[in-house]
Formats: sequence, C-alpha cells, structure tokens
Amino acid sequence: MHGYQIKLLWEKLFEIHELIRTQNWIQLKRIARITDDTIETAKIEIKEYPGEMTACPFDKFTDAVRLGDFDGFKTDCMSQFWFDNAESDLSMECTVEFYGKELKRITIEQVHVF
Repeated sequence: MHGYQIKLLWEKLFEIHELIRTQNWIQLKRIARITDDTIETAKIEIKEYPGEMTACPFDKFTDAVRLGDFDGFKTDCMSQFWFDNAESDLSMECTVEFYGKELKRITIEQVHVF
C-alpha cells in the first residue's frame, strides 16, 4: 500500500470514527457503506460498553489502525474506539477498496468488542 493511500485511508477512517462516536448515522451512510442492522448493533454495543465514548487524538488513532494484506485493490482494517479518554477493545472492522489513487469505498462490516 502506498503512503498516499494510507494517508487517505487514515483521514477517512478517522472521519467515520468520529461520526460513529457522535452517532451521526445519516452522515455516516453518506460516506460509507453500512447496513441498518450494523448500525443497530453498533448502537447496542456503544450503549452497553462501560464508560463514555470519547474523542481520540488523530495521531493516537492512526497508530492503532490495523491493516490487513493489500492486494492492490482491497484491504481489511480495524480501529478501536476510545472510552473515558483511553483506547478500548470496542472496535470497527471495515473493508476498504481503492481504484488506483482513488479511495473507492469503505464498507463497515461490524462494530463489536474485539
């Protein structure tokens, strides 16, 4: 994966992370693929997780993003949410598709305790 693709991916994942944190589901659906069932599951996971979901500094967020193997077009990734100003084990898993330099699509597969 090229540096410009990673940078673009981090920025978009951080935006998605913040939309989930603020529970802005309408805007989230505009920039990522996510099913209504996945949204409902995310709401339950967030509500049941102890503490308050808090913002994550961008540099800490990017340090914690885990990327799978990149086949030139697609990769899987995972990032943790923060609760009470600390990284938690509540995570989101996504599939990311590129078309050359363009980030084609991010599909949020699930939000769950990892």
